[in-house]
Amino acid sequence: MQILQTEGVILKVLDFRDYDQIITVFTSERGIVKWIYKRKSSSQSKLSPLVRAEFTYSESRGEIWKCREINILNQYLKLRENFSWLETAGRLIQSILLSQVEQKPAPNLYRLFLTYLEKIPLSTNLAALEISFIILLLKHEGLVNFDLHCTICQRPLQSLYIYQGNHFCPHHAPVRSLEFNHEETLAWMQIAAAKTFSELQSIFVPQNLREKAENLFKIFIKQ
Repeated sequence: MQILQTEGVILKVLDFRDYDQIITVFTSERGIVKWIYKRKSSSQSKLSPLVRAEFTYSESRGEIWKCREINILNQYLKLRENFSWLETAGRLIQSILLSQVEQKPAPNLYRLFLTYLEKIPLSTNLAALEISFIILLLKHEGLVNFDLHCTICQRPLQSLYIYQGNHFCPHHAPVRSLEFNHEETLAWMQIAAAKTFSELQSIFVPQNLREKAENLFKIFIKQ
């Protein structure tokens, strides 16, 4: 049996039987994988989400492989000092879980994920940081559209009505469109255009934009 090694971040942990745990890990080489991790006794520390480590493992025919050894690299203790930081990290984790197919490599996205986790404690604008990550995830999946013209009449748009990935003016918007008003549209486009983390800090994020961005993300991912 071939013994392999890769780096990853634990996203989800499920207790299994007496001592064991099933861990869902976003890895640098294999994408999202599930491993069974056998603890030797109840006194051995349990694993938790938001831990980066090197994993030694072996593959099997099923969807759950065997994790043989874990070398912890980062427990993100700084993030655990502040509830808002931990919440933000949790939402980033959920975005990865929702968008990524198991055992589909995404090395660029993995590196991006690590970068955003590191930037959370340094950010003064967590809402913009989260929305930026959502936008980059949508770009990664080829689902986002930044054209500011109505799909039907080609009229320039100052506010967005989004339906099935297309943009509409108020006159042509389908009934179930998600509306971004002028202020929200401006912030959405500014965040999408930001090239550095420092640019994100100065962008004003309207109150409901983060929730709308999350809803849009869930709609696109389910399509």
